[in-house]
Amino acid sequence: LYDGPRAVPVSFALWPMLAALAVAAAGPAVSLPLLARWRGGPALAAVAAAVVHGASIVGQHYVAMTAMRLAAVRTHDPGGVLVAVAVAVGGALLA
Repeated sequence: LYDGPRAVPVSFALWPMLAALAVAAAGPAVSLPLLARWRGGPALAAVAAAVVHGASIVGQHYVAMTAMRLAAVRTHDPGGVLVAVAVAVGGALLA
C-alpha cells in the first residue's frame, strides 16, 4: 500500500466485487466441463475452453475495476482492452 504524498485513497464497493468473484468462478465452472465434453476434437475444445476462460478473466478484471471507488478518472482504451482479451485467451490456451 502506497501512502506517499501523491497517494489516492481507494475503497471497493461490495456488490461489484462479489459480482467479479462470481464472474471469476464461472469461467472455470464452464470452460473445464466444456473442455472435457467437447465433441469437435481436442484442438477445437482447447480453443473453445480458452475463449470462455479468457473472457471470464477479462470480465472479472473489468467488473472489479468498476468496484473501485477513488478520486480519479478511469478510462478504457479500446486497444488496451483488445490486448487484455488476447493475453487472457492466449494464457488460458497455454495453460
